[in-house]
Amino acid sequence: GVQDIADGTYLARWKRIPIMAWTKLTTRTTLSPYVRVGLGGMKVNFEEIISSNPIWSTSLNYWAFAWGMGAGLDWTLSDMFQMSISVDVIGAEGTQTILLNGYERGLFIRTVEIPVGIRSTVSI
Repeated sequence: GVQDIADGTYLARWKRIPIMAWTKLTTRTTLSPYVRVGLGGMKVNFEEIISSNPIWSTSLNYWAFAWGMGAGLDWTLSDMFQMSISVDVIGAEGTQTILLNGYERGLFIRTVEIPVGIRSTVSI
């Protein structure tokens, strides 16, 4: 029979590692707004476990093309010290073949992350 997912345990785990090359457009002032774009790859690992119906559980591990864009603000406090605040959008898309009930199926996957960062730089 068909079992409802509520009858068991459901667990989903995502691991994403973006490896990107960025280019940045900015000004050379004390308080410098900037925009940036990036291209690269993303290592994606996804595992979904459904205890009530293990045949629907799946595991994916693949590399995907990744793109990114973002904006931020650099604050130069001195020749040695700089602070930066940024917001980025990083996306990756890929098609992965999975085995489901003995048949191969193509699965289109889109991943989007929105990291927010604060960074300080000390030049010596």
